[in-house]
Amino acid sequence: MAVERRAVDRVLRVRGDLGPERLDPLAGHAEGRAEAGQTSVALPGLAGGLKRLVVEGAADLNPAARFGATAKARLTADSLSLSQAGGGRDWLAVGKAELTDLTVGADGAIAAARLGLDRLEALRQAGQRAEGGYPWRIEAGSLRLDALSRAGGGDLTVGLARVNDLVARVTRRPDGLVGFDFPAAAPAEGPPTPAPRLSLGRLTVGGASRIQFIDRVPPEPVRLEARDVALSLGRLDTAHPDRDSPFSLSATVGVANLEVSGSARPLAQPLSGRVEARVAALELPPLSPYLAQALGVNLRTGHFDGTVAGAATQGQLDGTLSLTLRNLVVAAPDPNTPLARQVGMPV
Repeated sequence: MAVERRAVDRVLRVRGDLGPERLDPLAGHAEGRAEAGQTSVALPGLAGGLKRLVVEGAADLNPAARFGATAKARLTADSLSLSQAGGGRDWLAVGKAELTDLTVGADGAIAAARLGLDRLEALRQAGQRAEGGYPWRIEAGSLRLDALSRAGGGDLTVGLARVNDLVARVTRRPDGLVGFDFPAAAPAEGPPTPAPRLSLGRLTVGGASRIQFIDRVPPEPVRLEARDVALSLGRLDTAHPDRDSPFSLSATVGVANLEVSGSARPLAQPLSGRVEARVAALELPPLSPYLAQALGVNLRTGHFDGTVAGAATQGQLDGTLSLTLRNLVVAAPDPNTPLARQVGMPV
């Protein structure tokens, strides 16, 4: 790892057994405040940097510890960035990051009361636009992770994750989702090691959150936007894939209201769960390209109201669907469309 500091201003008090009778300079106790200015970091395949870093706290320097020290501190960083070395993709940009009550144990375990990220942006791919390529795939006004810890063996636990003012841009092309194609990991040498455990107590998404969806696979693109997205999801644990995770989702699409609730086992194979959903006043013309691609007809007008109650158990689906179509006008530009041939008459 290569680190370049353009400006460093450090204020640090050190006390401990650091006299000439002890030639080991790492044994002792340090406390105080350290500040670093503009810093760039180079890792294999990655380039990163930050504008300012402040560390306040205390550390017991101990070469016998797994990471050479045990510590309790608070970290604040401004203008963090991480991108692909040589350009082509930006992975992450954060306006401000704050880590409070950070503790590092002798066995390498790490815990913190909260990790806060403000003005978060992630996944931007170089593209055809004159400046900056594609826009960021994910943006958020803030992300808060409470009661997070990482055990010495790599197990990660988060008590509560909160995302506010999320903007998710999902663009589908014939070659996949823009910006979400990640490079394949190099095959590990030696016998496979078990994946670390991941546990999340609860995830919430709120504020002025929205999802922008563009599908460029049909001949005519499909464009939809979900606004006022509110999501709650709880009890995710890779060690317990058979545990039910309750969830709720609400959003506005055009003039339509969408409400979904239930429980699921998203980590189980096959997927299991139950769901109840209600859609009111969904405008159908924006979905016309899908019908045109499948049956060769266009939706001129129409609204959809419906409710769904269903369950999936070991891959078997069971449920009920109730729907109402209003002011539906369907037009076929060609009398020989697939639908017209199936029903045996012009549409």
